[in-house]
Amino acid sequence: MHYPLIESVISVVLTIFLISSYGMYAVPIGLAISASLILFIYSFKLLNILDEHSYFIRYKFIFLIYPLSTFIFIIGLVEAKKESIDILIYMLNFVSVLALIIGGYLVLRKAKNIKKILEV
Repeated sequence: MHYPLIESVISVVLTIFLISSYGMYAVPIGLAISASLILFIYSFKLLNILDEHSYFIRYKFIFLIYPLSTFIFIIGLVEAKKESIDILIYMLNFVSVLALIIGGYLVLRKAKNIKKILEV
């Protein structure tokens, strides 16, 4: 499948749709949402590879939490710019950044094992 083409089409459509509401922020928002969506699709493709090795079940959580936390972080930043800043937005951003840091640490710690799995 042509994921980069799909990503660019989604980005352009979202930019056109969001430009009236967010102005110049519509371009990075559309790009971030489309990139997160494609990353989410790639994550599910990797889950099929990880399914074959029961030892690596915990990596399923990492591959799912990355795109979700990125998306939550971006939405939180957009809402903080658009409306009054709320404690809930800060909490969502903190949790998503914490999940990214923990997930990144776990992935880097076992990068060689993940590379072996993906080469199968």
